[in-house]
Amino acid sequence: MFTMKYDTKLIGYVTTFENYTKARVKDCFFLGSELVFVVKEGNLGKAVGRNGVTVMKLSRQFRHKLRVIEFSQDPAIFVKNLLYPLKGFEVSLDEGRLIIRTTDSRIKGKIYGRDRSNLKWMNELLKNYFSDLKIKIE
Repeated sequence: MFTMKYDTKLIGYVTTFENYTKARVKDCFFLGSELVFVVKEGNLGKAVGRNGVTVMKLSRQFRHKLRVIEFSQDPAIFVKNLLYPLKGFEVSLDEGRLIIRTTDSRIKGKIYGRDRSNLKWMNELLKNYFSDLKIKIE
């Protein structure tokens, strides 16, 4: 799954990322071997750089694959940002649940992940920012 425990190494990654990109980091964690940065709203362009050059340089420096996700106060937009680059689905908020609707079974499978791993880490991350929200896929 993913670890949200901050240690000196992770804090060093955040500091280096912020100093290099000038983007503000809201959260940082490891998802398997991938290093994930959640940046504040409006900072995604600064963090990624033109044509992804900044992310590629930092990925080589950190020796980890990087994923940068833009935070949003709207949970539906935040879930779309989590699932980027997937397309072909709709996200709506209904009675404390985020409902993801798609007709394509391949997209549904990618959202779930092997053994529902993607769904589990997205639900945990949502729990950190939006208290009582769960994702439901239809």
